[in-house]
Amino acid sequence: MKQILPILLIVAVIGGAMFFFQEPAAVEEVERDWDASGNVMQGAGEGNNKWKLELWADFEDTEEPIVGFDLSMRDKERGADVEAVEVFVQFYNPMGSFYYQDLNVDEEFDGMIAIEEVCTFCSKDAFDDSEMYYGTDGDSDLFGYITIAWREDGTTYESGTDFSMPGKILNNEDYVENDN
Repeated sequence: MKQILPILLIVAVIGGAMFFFQEPAAVEEVERDWDASGNVMQGAGEGNNKWKLELWADFEDTEEPIVGFDLSMRDKERGADVEAVEVFVQFYNPMGSFYYQDLNVDEEFDGMIAIEEVCTFCSKDAFDDSEMYYGTDGDSDLFGYITIAWREDGTTYESGTDFSMPGKILNNEDYVENDN
């Protein structure tokens, strides 16, 4: 017993050291079917470059397309002062919208908002109906507008920008990439 106890102690120390000093697991990058970044949303009355907008979509292996909007506040330190956030997304062709709302942002808000929605109105039929009723300029892309409103230190701010997504999100075989 005297010989086994030191060996068990050594094994426990080595095992504990290996557990606590291991490299953190690599964060796996999510592979998106389409993404775009670099859009900067202008802050009304607050100067430029308040929010960075990244758009993405998954549509190849899904029955209905999934669209996503990742917003990140440029000045992360100010994120702690945000009290409420609302994001409105409106598509023009095909017509549709959705929103995200958090009126009680907690103290651990890191300045990042990730929105992911199944785009039930992003279908070839809805796109064709939109073209029939509202006309089109010959473009097969999806267009829209995103607005974010947030309350910071008792003051409400608003920012927004136009966006476009490729028509291939409509998930149809007939889609032809616009060469213009």
